[in-house]
Amino acid sequence: MKQARTFPEIITLIGLRFKAFFLVFLLGNDHLFFFRRKYGRKYIQERIALTNNKEKYPAILFSCNRSQVRPVFIIVSGIKTFGNKVRLTSRLAKGLAYIGYHVLIYEEIGLQSSTFPSKSLAKIKGFIKAVSQSEFIDETRIVLSGSDFGARFVLSASGDPEINRMLKSVVVLSPVSDIKSLVKFSFTGKIRSFGKCRYLQPTPASRFVLIFNAFQNIFDRDMTVEEQIVMKNILKNQTTEALRKISSFDKETQCLFLAAFKDDLKPDFVHRFDRVDFIRLNKNVFGEITKDDLAKPVFLIHSIRDGDIDYGQSTRLFENLASSKGVYLHLTNFLVWDGFISMLKNPARWFSGAVALSRVFYKILALIYTDKNLPYNPEKTLLRIRL
Repeated sequence: MKQARTFPEIITLIGLRFKAFFLVFLLGNDHLFFFRRKYGRKYIQERIALTNNKEKYPAILFSCNRSQVRPVFIIVSGIKTFGNKVRLTSRLAKGLAYIGYHVLIYEEIGLQSSTFPSKSLAKIKGFIKAVSQSEFIDETRIVLSGSDFGARFVLSASGDPEINRMLKSVVVLSPVSDIKSLVKFSFTGKIRSFGKCRYLQPTPASRFVLIFNAFQNIFDRDMTVEEQIVMKNILKNQTTEALRKISSFDKETQCLFLAAFKDDLKPDFVHRFDRVDFIRLNKNVFGEITKDDLAKPVFLIHSIRDGDIDYGQSTRLFENLASSKGVYLHLTNFLVWDGFISMLKNPARWFSGAVALSRVFYKILALIYTDKNLPYNPEKTLLRIRL
């Protein structure tokens, strides 16, 4: 049987429902952060350094009261090129701080330069250990979270037995599960989800991230200095400056860069990605995602309108991840590729999307509060639940 809840627990859970909806309301209305910071509850945002085995790990702390021991969300940031996801991560951190949680954003894994680094997984594991030893953290309530490629590192790290024991749950936003299928989406717009195919216009950002990391494999040469400068401008979202410099390239290189912008690349160019060793990337760079029972609640949140990373990545994870405490999938229309749907343009759609997303955050907060909110599963069978 499910465990009975006490009256204080029932009152707390009601409060968590309001907190979850307020969090979603803050996410969808960026100007509210300025208003509340000026006139309402204050939060701190500062750079700190945590230590583990004499090694320092810099991070950004968001909190309303650093001196008080509270649950913590560790957010592993993704690639800076996906600017909308960077903004979402920042809003989420501020919102969680407003409703009473510590949030630590960890950026020092190399993804900020839009490359796929090879030693990031070890850094993340060291950072989690450093967080668990911090005096202002409730070490029994650590939530590990990440976005896009950072989410891939999070899923790999959560499979490590030592790290897994420290975690309360895992939350990933727009995760990358398979780079080969991401290549197919970025250059063709094809999404495969639950055995069905759908097409969505991909953004140039995902194409250039992949080209930048696989340039040598595709062209059998290194990038020239000029090409590196243009690539970095594009990956930093400095599009105007990049286009100005592209005009000075030879005609063949000009056509390649402009075709990548316009999603007009020829099929033979896309086939060059077959030379890339995706197995090595998936295992040696990002780490393997365990197929064993994680024994932690895992939440997958993905927008059906995401043009950077197709939502088929999340549905594939939903089908392959294993957890006796539940793998939860939520495909939302509240988030769109460039931010959030407008409440003024379509109030009904905004409200339905906000309510659905708030249910997901309520589930996350409720499971942090007490294990009584876990699904009743005495036989420890693997659970997959769509929210």
